[in-house]
Amino acid sequence: MRAATTAATAAATTLADGLGPEQDLLPLTGIAVPTLATLLAVAVLVAGVVLVPRLMRRPGAGTARARILQAATLVAVTGSAGVAALAWVNSSLVIIASWQDLLG
Repeated sequence: MRAATTAATAAATTLADGLGPEQDLLPLTGIAVPTLATLLAVAVLVAGVVLVPRLMRRPGAGTARARILQAATLVAVTGSAGVAALAWVNSSLVIIASWQDLLG
């Protein structure tokens, strides 16, 4: 059991050490990250448009709860759209080149 754990840890360390900025599994400067961020922003928007009115029509949905739900939806939609926009800008201008630059 200990040998399997040690082998798995060694493999993970080798994999993490072997990936450079050119070999990232999902590079920040490619098309995949901005596309995924945009799809996530659209999904959050659609969920907000579809789910919020349904949740507000439920019995027991008071005014305070409805306002909190609307505010949370606004923050989620705005935040995800902002992340998508920043991902597209980073993809074009390469401000942050790798995940290591982003995460420190």
